Amino acid sequence: MNCPTFDAEELLDIKQNDKKEFNTTSFIEQTNIPEKFSNAVLDDSETSKTIREFCEEKSKYTTMVLIGDFGRGKSYSACASMINRSKLGMNAGKYISCKYEVCPLIRTSRNFKSSVQEFDVLKGYYTIPYLILDEMGQGDDAQIEKVFDSNVLSARYDNGKRTVITTNMDMNELCDFLGGSLKSRFKETAMPVYFGGIDRRGNINNNM
Repeated sequence: MNCPTFDAEELLDIKQNDKKEFNTTSFIEQTNIPEKFSNAVLDDSETSKTIREFCEEKSKYTTMVLIGDFGRGKSYSACASMINRSKLGMNAGKYISCKYEVCPLIRTSRNFKSSVQEFDVLKGYYTIPYLILDEMGQGDDAQIEKVFDSNVLSARYDNGKRTVITTNMDMNELCDFLGGSLKSRFKETAMPVYFGGIDRRGNINNNM
């Protein structure tokens, strides 16, 4: 499988993105949010209310785990929370896909020609005010992804930084994937939010 080429320095460029005036282009550049989610919004559902409380830092939890099958709106809602923060004048943070960015980014950093080393990559995500780790457990190399995810989450726990995880795994499977120490920490700081309903992508495919 061919992996995309990453400019590690560009992906790790953590800019201040707390301007109240919302600009879609600059927001995508600053946060790394996928363009298809650039207009995502939180609605008035109970699920969105829970996410809104978390992203506005009104919740006691520092980790929120959005759990559900494919196509249930987890990534959309996670990105909507970033947009919500930005519109409130809060630092929107950073987005990274565990499925298609984490493993290639780490492999690139391990190349002796790389200007950014693996520790630099990891450290870049330790203290971001708000971080989305999208599609956890979907990377093309489980061991590489596990090292990245567990290190970043452990550091963010120590620094009290807010993190949103989206995953198809349940909480037990996620804790098994990440390792024992995080299971204990999740009991203290993590809040699961469950997504049900129909596959939104399936509805699109059925009309094609």
